[in-house]
Amino acid sequence: MKMKSLLLTSMLSLVAVSLGAAEKNSGPQRKVNGCCPPPCPCGVSVNDPDWLITPTVKPARSGNECTGAYITAEFIWWKTHLGGTEWIFDGFVDDGNDIVPEGTAPKPGHIRHADFEFQPGFKVGLGWLSPHDGWDVYAHYTWLHQKPETSRYTLKEGTGNLAIFGTVTPPDGAGANPEVIAAGLRWKQYFNVVDLELGRNFFISRYLTLRPHFGLKWANIREHFSTEGAGEVGGTDFIDYAQTFRQNMWGIGGRAGLDTVWRFTENWGIYGDIAGTALWSDFHVREFNKVQSLTDDVGPVVTLNTEEVVLQVIPVFEFALGLQYMTWVGCNCDYYIQFSAGWEAQIWCDFNQLLYLHPTRSGNLSLHGLTAKAEFAF
Repeated sequence: MKMKSLLLTSMLSLVAVSLGAAEKNSGPQRKVNGCCPPPCPCGVSVNDPDWLITPTVKPARSGNECTGAYITAEFIWWKTHLGGTEWIFDGFVDDGNDIVPEGTAPKPGHIRHADFEFQPGFKVGLGWLSPHDGWDVYAHYTWLHQKPETSRYTLKEGTGNLAIFGTVTPPDGAGANPEVIAAGLRWKQYFNVVDLELGRNFFISRYLTLRPHFGLKWANIREHFSTEGAGEVGGTDFIDYAQTFRQNMWGIGGRAGLDTVWRFTENWGIYGDIAGTALWSDFHVREFNKVQSLTDDVGPVVTLNTEEVVLQVIPVFEFALGLQYMTWVGCNCDYYIQFSAGWEAQIWCDFNQLLYLHPTRSGNLSLHGLTAKAEFAF
């Protein structure tokens, strides 16, 4: 009898232990970033594994079949530079010819380009965490409108003559580079870009996260570049010389990249991002020139009015490096918050299609500066 009681007791104990273990393992006990997500009402396919090798970063519940969303806002303080925008030069004599009369050799002159300055802008973005393995769709818009920048130069004594690049023959048929004593430049740019990404942000190790992504880039960028000067050509005084360049570009192309964060503590890390685009671009370029001669006492004469359409694929490269803070908040780490700040740069190759005296000369559009970002996922 005692043997039967002992055997029955042992069996009941074994059943109790088994039920307790089953109950313990029945819920989603996988911890992500120190948090245990609650059961998901969306359901999990029986054909999928009940574990993840690379758990997602945003937020813990996105590791199962539930969905979520996130928003981003960024402040940028960038400087734009457009290569090939040299517009005025001095340090030459005799209308720019190689003939240098005795005793007239000028002091060293300079070739000057537009004065590009740092300007504020912003980025805004919206993302959706899909129920498919934590992949997300993210779209963000970049706005950077350069306020008009004005540069003025006056001929300095001893530096020879002063001339504007790209000027055309005035009405009296004198030389192709009118000598001026004073000149001014006005430059402005409108930079509008939308990036659409499909990516997955996940832990590849305890302190390293990766987010490979691919998608599309759309861009509409406009430049307005104008010069004016006062001086003389071949002994003929003139005033109100004006030269205007306009470039309106829009394009679309495939984009791919990789975002990385190496965390040296639980919340702090260093991020490094790269991306590249093959951008099909449509450039509409126009140049308009006019001069007004004082000696002929006539109104302004248009000396050039032409335009061009350039279709080509240009490469775009993007880089970013900085410091990031991330944390998960809420009862079950349902929310993700991130702050970051760093340096960002973009290079748009062969971007300058403006018509110049040097038709074979081109230039890249480069942007770089501070980027500060805030992100909230829910």
